Amino acid sequence: MQVYTNCPIALADWNLCEQEPISDSQHTSIPPGLWHEFAGKGSPWHLTWDSKDLPDGIAFIVERTDRSQFDRMVDLARSGRELPDFLACVALEGDNFHGQSERHWTAARGNLHLTLHVRAAIEANHAQEAISILPTVALMDGFGLTASPEEHTGIRWLNDLFINGRKVGGSIAESQIEGNRIESIVYGIGLNVESDPDVSPTPFVPGAASLQSTMLEGAWTLGKAFETLLTAIRRRLNQLQSGDSEGLKQSYIQGSACMGQEVRVWPRKVVNPEHERPIAAGKLLAIQPDLSLLIQGQPEPIHEGRLAFESDCRALWI
Repeated sequence: MQVYTNCPIALADWNLCEQEPISDSQHTSIPPGLWHEFAGKGSPWHLTWDSKDLPDGIAFIVERTDRSQFDRMVDLARSGRELPDFLACVALEGDNFHGQSERHWTAARGNLHLTLHVRAAIEANHAQEAISILPTVALMDGFGLTASPEEHTGIRWLNDLFINGRKVGGSIAESQIEGNRIESIVYGIGLNVESDPDVSPTPFVPGAASLQSTMLEGAWTLGKAFETLLTAIRRRLNQLQSGDSEGLKQSYIQGSACMGQEVRVWPRKVVNPEHERPIAAGKLLAIQPDLSLLIQGQPEPIHEGRLAFESDCRALWI
């Protein structure tokens, strides 16, 4: 993987082979001007990542950004701009990062803030749900996690990763479709690696944690987590592109932290759950192939919303 960065000293423990700074005319492996779209002024250092596990691709790693790299990548993809396959953008720090429904994501130093563009070229039928869940399944794979609903560990519907009841990561996705084919996908992935963000507890995110503070095996660093996650995403993309979207969905269901648990679901854009009624409450009986929820006592499946565990709601007196 080819790496371009404006902060080579910050990547000292990433096992990269350092080279000299390069000029704009030497950006031979990337479309002209693309570096400046994500890093602003200045020429990058060019480094290489010699890893047999990493996919071929390009990584832009910048010290800081004041705009969501995900939003920028989506804008470029929609405009028809040429974007390389497996283009990964990482900001070590930044402002205006967000998750689903524009909810703020705390971008703390030492954590992974990744935007990834991939060329897909797959049929759209029945693949949209699999596309959206792919990064979260890859997070479970890459970091060797096994779902434990009783401990609130695993995937919390729809795309949050929890370990022992605390949020560690999450993802969003945007597809570019032409006709009946998905031509490309932009993923935004946040993963707390070295730092536990300080968040105000809500029933949806009662607490936040990091890989380092929750996982006993291995000392996770940002570089190691980045390499591990990209490798896992590549494997799951191969599965999706081979036509096995149902297998990907089954892995998602098996990785759920919610199965068999008492839950409440509020509307997706709920502002104050303390003063708004949930749209559903009861034991989660099943997650269907279209990722909708079958909740005990509810006449219809739940297709969208924000899920909270009943125990977290009671702990917060909601």
